[in-house]
Amino acid sequence: MSFMAWMNRLRADGYLVCPGSCAVPVDVRGVRGDGVGLHFRCRGTAIRLAAYRPGRAAWQVAVRDASWCPEESLQLWVHSPLDGTPPPTDARLAFPGDAGPDREVILDGSDAWGWRGHEAGLLRPDTAARLFDHLLATLADPTATAAVLQATAPPSAGQAARPTTRHETPEEITIPAARTGRSGQPALATSPVMSARPVSASSAGGGRHMPPVIL
Repeated sequence: MSFMAWMNRLRADGYLVCPGSCAVPVDVRGVRGDGVGLHFRCRGTAIRLAAYRPGRAAWQVAVRDASWCPEESLQLWVHSPLDGTPPPTDARLAFPGDAGPDREVILDGSDAWGWRGHEAGLLRPDTAARLFDHLLATLADPTATAAVLQATAPPSAGQAARPTTRHETPEEITIPAARTGRSGQPALATSPVMSARPVSASSAGGGRHMPPVIL
């Protein structure tokens, strides 16, 4: 699956996808049909999916002064509602405010597959799409086993680990092998670390959490 095919699939599923979403490294922002905002990132050794309750997403639009030279211009941004006038092509989805995400689930590749550098940023779109689906399932039900990956060691450092998932329909996911100074001996954990957390009461505005039902 190409990155474009993945984005088209999300749009077909009712997502509003940020035009600035990118494939390398994977960074996808979107809003589901029910208003829940999602930010999926693959950076370093971590894979993160953050969720924002309905109403928090907005278009971030650049404000430019045409009378200034580009080299001298100060880049400013304004936020406009999603249901307002159509945004310009360079607008991007943002989640304003200092509170951070309402919920976030993190897959730690260093413990899951022995990643030590920037392997998360090297994930291919088809692999990232499957991990996105698994983390989304974990957000919906933190106790579910559908998103728990069980890694198996790759035969060599140059080949990818192929962990399987405990799911209704098990499938293989290709994961970059860990980098190591010892050829053919990648450091690899036997099980991953995945954590899901709500934001603290202070950062969520008086302890208001996003109801799990909307995920």
